[in-house]
Amino acid sequence: MARKLPSGARLVLATHNSGKLAELSDLLRPHGITAISAGSLGLPEPEEDAPDFVGNARIKALAATAASGLPALADDSGFCVAALNGAPGVHSARWAGPAKDFSQWIVRRSSFSRNCRSSSAAAAISSSMRRRLAWLRP
Repeated sequence: MARKLPSGARLVLATHNSGKLAELSDLLRPHGITAISAGSLGLPEPEEDAPDFVGNARIKALAATAASGLPALADDSGFCVAALNGAPGVHSARWAGPAKDFSQWIVRRSSFSRNCRSSSAAAAISSSMRRRLAWLRP
């Protein structure tokens, strides 16, 4: 059975990225759902220590729901390079440096382009935290 958020619902996007908030808000607006970022609520970024993208998305969704009392949507993504045994994987953001400047990563990635793939996962959790709404695997 599909679970839906009713029109007028608020959904926390477990992100501090204003660009991601804008993109997802545009997708949710026609359905009457208001997206609020974890950053705008002053929520801290949880430690992403799972071994895979799904686990990190789950960590972020659960943390946002626990702190806000609202249903949450989170994602995690990165690059996996075959020549590096799947690295950087969940550590892709670290490759971009503290400023998260991915322009340098794009330059580095070009040398691996034949054996490099982008991977992402999303997780959604109900505000009761008793039910996961979805774990979307790459």
